[in-house]
Amino acid sequence: MSGQQNFVKSEETEENEKKSADEFIEFIEICINEGWSPTKCPEGCPVEPDGVCPHGFKSIVLELGFIADGRINREAIENYGSYYSRQTT
Repeated sequence: MSGQQNFVKSEETEENEKKSADEFIEFIEICINEGWSPTKCPEGCPVEPDGVCPHGFKSIVLELGFIADGRINREAIENYGSYYSRQTT
């Protein structure tokens, strides 16, 4: 593979990661606006954004620190995209 091909692949990968982060943020914002959050529960339990399911799994919103002092921290949600991109490169 030539150096140019590696460069193109890197740009494509970076673009896909950015898209993935943006889609995640959009999904979380939709969930919050609807008053629920997914969890990592194998049973697929949805909960309130600051909730914990009957099996002990916290909401993703709570787990990722998108709720601070009982309020949704939109800045943390927006910053997650940049953090996610840095972690996956």
